Amino acid sequence: MKEEQLKANLIIGNDSYKQAIFDTEDTNFFQGRINFALYCIDYDETQNNFDATKLAVIQKVIEKYLDKEVTNDLRRGLLTIADEKGLYNYYNYWWSFSYAVNANKRCLIDKYYELEYYVYGNYKERDYCKEYLKKLLLQLTTKDLKDIISDFIPPKDMPIPDDGSCCYLLKGMRPRDIDDCEQIV
Repeated sequence: MKEEQLKANLIIGNDSYKQAIFDTEDTNFFQGRINFALYCIDYDETQNNFDATKLAVIQKVIEKYLDKEVTNDLRRGLLTIADEKGLYNYYNYWWSFSYAVNANKRCLIDKYYELEYYVYGNYKERDYCKEYLKKLLLQLTTKDLKDIISDFIPPKDMPIPDDGSCCYLLKGMRPRDIDDCEQIV
């Protein structure tokens, strides 16, 4: 309700904002909710700094890259984003119900709905994922995803397995033991 009031107030304040707001909320990803798009353009209600042009650009990026599915290129793109300390820790697993495998847990987006958890979930431990996605989307306003990926030079300390020998892919949400995982060498 608060977001609907915000959108209405923006449109009442300046009718030229209507199209950018409507186009953004009509995307498959947002489905009426635009607070993440506003976060991406650094909109602050207290400063009244809404920029319809920036919103329209983010909307086009969302429409192009986050329309219906998570692609491998999107996964790769997220891995190119550094955190505020310059570290590439996007894939670090934030929590786990799985204790079957005695190993570090890593995560990449598997399903489209997981992106929604990043931007709309109320999980404090996942807030950092929202920032990674925002940074990638902002890069995509000026650069193609394939170029972002091909231009990325991974740091030497980026390999996922600690010992570099292998990693395990979980075959299900809660594997019972190591046999429920696929070893990748």
